Amino acid sequence: MRRFLLATAMLAYAILPAAALLANEPPDTLVRDALDAPYGRAMLARFAAAVEKTAEAACRRERGLNSPALAAGVRDVMVRYGVRLATLVNGSHDEGAAAKAFAANMGPDAAAELARLERDPEVARFEELARPRRLASVVTQTFEQFDHYIAMASLKLENVTPVARGEQEPMPEDPTVATEEAVEKFIAQSSSHALQRYLELADQVEAARTRSVNSENVRKLEPMELFANADRDLAALCIGKK
Repeated sequence: MRRFLLATAMLAYAILPAAALLANEPPDTLVRDALDAPYGRAMLARFAAAVEKTAEAACRRERGLNSPALAAGVRDVMVRYGVRLATLVNGSHDEGAAAKAFAANMGPDAAAELARLERDPEVARFEELARPRRLASVVTQTFEQFDHYIAMASLKLENVTPVARGEQEPMPEDPTVATEEAVEKFIAQSSSHALQRYLELADQVEAARTRSVNSENVRKLEPMELFANADRDLAALCIGKK
């Protein structure tokens, strides 16, 4: 259980902005942006192809589910549960305890300082460079959890993610490695004291949040609870159980 909690804490930091103690990005915006990015669109295309392959033909004819309709339904499903995941991640920590720990470690004015630093041009550029990785993390984690759900719910549906399919390489649309390299290069070449201080405070935000995991809320991130009723949504797309 402790390993699961730690993994969830790491997931939360990957999804949320570095200044997560101050303001979380609205889950709906975050998820829609992630699914609209090239990697998100590529993963949705894989999901749609899997649905096309196993959806019951008679059911599709009866409901008028042509390929565009299936693709739209697939996107609706992943928006719904991606938003649920991001919302639950937002609530998977005791924010009050995290804020107190952050202030105790970095000083009572640290949160205000972090807010000011967010407006620094060099910091803004850093966040701009880092955002594709954050969006990619939303896509990867949502679909990986969904693959677990497919197996646990015994759905007639192929897995979607490279990991679940046993693929050795990430999808070419996945920007994670390229983004990490760009961010590392940017940090190495920057002489901005504001950026260095921002990164220092962001590390402490991560540490404070990791220590404040709410185990009750974390349990809601388990696949069968996270995707509760998804079998009904998929049944509407003519996907049944084995």
